[in-house]
Amino acid sequence: MKNKILVITTMVLVCLLATACNYSTGGTTTYVVVTSNATLTALFDTSKNIPATVTPYYVIVTNTPSPATATAVPTNTTVPTSTTVPTATLVPSATPNLFPPPPSAPNAGQASGRSGTLMKAGFISTTPVIDGSWDDWKDYTTQYPMTAVVFGRNNWTGADDLSASYAAAWDYNYLYVGVKVHDDVYAQHATGADIYKGDSIEILLDKNLNSDYYTQSLNNDDYQLGISGGNSSAGIAPSAYMWFPTSWSGPRSDITIGFSTEPGIYHIEARIPWSDFGINPSNGMHLGFAVSASDNDVTNQNLQQSMVSSAPYRSLVNPTTWGELVLTK
Repeated sequence: MKNKILVITTMVLVCLLATACNYSTGGTTTYVVVTSNATLTALFDTSKNIPATVTPYYVIVTNTPSPATATAVPTNTTVPTSTTVPTATLVPSATPNLFPPPPSAPNAGQASGRSGTLMKAGFISTTPVIDGSWDDWKDYTTQYPMTAVVFGRNNWTGADDLSASYAAAWDYNYLYVGVKVHDDVYAQHATGADIYKGDSIEILLDKNLNSDYYTQSLNNDDYQLGISGGNSSAGIAPSAYMWFPTSWSGPRSDITIGFSTEPGIYHIEARIPWSDFGINPSNGMHLGFAVSASDNDVTNQNLQQSMVSSAPYRSLVNPTTWGELVLTK
């Protein structure tokens, strides 16, 4: 009887041990699967429930770098050791400013560095009537003062004696200039090359501003043009004369001049062919430019007593003092 009980007890123990082994294997397998899934979910979960501070740094490498980030990283980190590169290439001298100020400009800051005024001429598409009044085109451009006394200050007695303003406009064939002059005595008896010895206006123009911006002397791309309203009571017609360049000097009969007067004021309007300056105009073109008015209050003599100008430091022989005119459209 005891032997039977021992056999039964042994068999029960063996079964219990086998069952325990099976539970242990199954539990381990289930635990590994759960832990693995939970870990992957935590790494790639981008929901706001996962604090940013616990995101592993290596998760970032799963994102595709943006092109800006990729191109910002240089692929060649070698430091150049050559010293043969000219230092001039590090400082471009032409591109920052096409119209740099000349070192001798007496009043740098105006006209992109020149001592004169930076002015604009507006484009007009309808040819105006040249009658001494620019009312038909003044709204398309800007008027500028001519009040700087640049010659004969001892003879100048004030704004009523001599002061002026002007406007300029353009189309593809002509430059238009209108001048209003306050002058208490109109006196003009001179003709031809002497028209400056009477009430008249003068236009200075540098057509090649970019290449000789610093040039402080006249050359063949600089022009000096005089325009007179004449004197109808003396039988003197309006006229124009080119003094410079000398190869181009002489009367300019192709310039149309309009002249009108009122008490203490006279008006000159001129239509000047661009061909007189050898210019093919374009929008944005820069020209060296100044407009001046000469005065004579002595009616029985041909004199230049004083002059006012749009360029406060005007010097005929130094184009850097003239100023600039920009053609705008």
